[in-house]
Amino acid sequence: GRSGGGFINVLTKSGTNELRGSLHYFGQNDAVSAELRGQNPDFSQHQFGFTLGGPIVRDRAFFFIAYDQQLYNQTKQTDPSRIDVRLRTWMDSAFGGALRNDYGSIRRTNDANALLVKLDWRLSPVHSLSLKYNFTNSRQENGTFDVDTWARSANGIERDYSHAVNGSLVSLLSQSVTNEFRFQFAREYRPRPYGGPTFPSSNGDLWKTNGRPIPDTGVDFAAGYRFGMPFFLPIDALDQRIQVLDNLSFVRGRHLFKLGVEFNRTNEDQTFIGFSNSRFIFGSVDGFLNYVSHGPTYVECSDGTSNATGSCPAGTTITGPLQLFLQFAPVQPGTTVRDAGTQNLVQYEIAGYIQDSWKPRPNLTVNYGLRWEAQIQPDPLTPPDQVFFQPFIGQTISGHAFPSNGKIPSDYFMIQPRLGLAWDISGDGSQVLRGNAGLYNSRSPGLLFASTRTSNGSVGQTIFRASFFNGFGVTPPVYGATLP
Repeated sequence: GRSGGGFINVLTKSGTNELRGSLHYFGQNDAVSAELRGQNPDFSQHQFGFTLGGPIVRDRAFFFIAYDQQLYNQTKQTDPSRIDVRLRTWMDSAFGGALRNDYGSIRRTNDANALLVKLDWRLSPVHSLSLKYNFTNSRQENGTFDVDTWARSANGIERDYSHAVNGSLVSLLSQSVTNEFRFQFAREYRPRPYGGPTFPSSNGDLWKTNGRPIPDTGVDFAAGYRFGMPFFLPIDALDQRIQVLDNLSFVRGRHLFKLGVEFNRTNEDQTFIGFSNSRFIFGSVDGFLNYVSHGPTYVECSDGTSNATGSCPAGTTITGPLQLFLQFAPVQPGTTVRDAGTQNLVQYEIAGYIQDSWKPRPNLTVNYGLRWEAQIQPDPLTPPDQVFFQPFIGQTISGHAFPSNGKIPSDYFMIQPRLGLAWDISGDGSQVLRGNAGLYNSRSPGLLFASTRTSNGSVGQTIFRASFFNGFGVTPPVYGATLP
């Protein structure tokens, strides 16, 4: 508070000298849920946890623990007829029964738990230390998609777990000067594995399976049937942050000045190999079944005919049945798909600021300040003189300059002024007029630059095929196969 022209700074201790705690439970079940449009829900949820806090050393050190857990499961897509009977019949026998009953009901989970541990020490009358650890964990089986016309296999496992440690040291350096030092180390893992059906393993088979998942397959644009491993799975991802900052506050008359500096190092380590297991999209159920039965030279023609010769009558064009085939592959010889899809994006962010909270009158507060930030981006994986678009760098055509120099630009000049005021019109808090303005910059997440570094034609590529490729002598792959 403010008294007689001076300020009093108070450091409050956390925790309590009494041991206290709590327990909680929350439950839901389909047995007590009403029907919705004639359908009975099938789900259950249990959420439970506890808190506990108390002294480690009376009046000096304290602890606090909180834990929460959720168990949830739900069964949906219970009607097998949501998928065409012709497709269901094929699924029951395809690939040694790998897709048998893939049109059955789908069970989804949404399990999670979280833990917080906090320790507070009053090191001395002028120094207080706080340390905190956070853990989170979640797992959703079949949590990737929830679409009625998609099969069980068109799903994945959504996982996310993290560890974070942060702390602060608050020091009262004098009656008018306070310093706060803070740090954070955090890691978040976001793997998205796949646990669906695979081709039967055998030696020398057509699909080079060795347990490879059934590819992402779309059948019939109108009905939207889909099965197989989603093309963007599996994914390995790890985010890490190291943060250090220090703030100094001091009082001078009617002014409360603050200045500080901050450093962040973030890195995102990710393996994304979308389409590496291939993706097939067909125009109809019949077209798909004929393609599987007769091979990739089976074509549908614009005059309504079809054949297995890979060509259409004169004056007609190939219209199907394979509308789209995509496959991700490395560009450089001797590299693997994982090599081409793996990268570690490291970013550095530094900042400094100064601000003043000024009270020219007891009922008027003016805040003004300036913040500077810089974000330093990672280098591309391919040097600018080796990228495929290198001949265009620096070129201007028809007044338009080529938009890239082959690098990822860093930003060292984020200057951000701030201004705000609060006016207590009558002086009793019943009416307050507030206004603020400023310039704010947001950080650019590292994943924005992921495709710039890998899917750039120099590291990774996506190969395209379709039935009409037969028209110029390029046969698409057999269903289930990948290109060499």
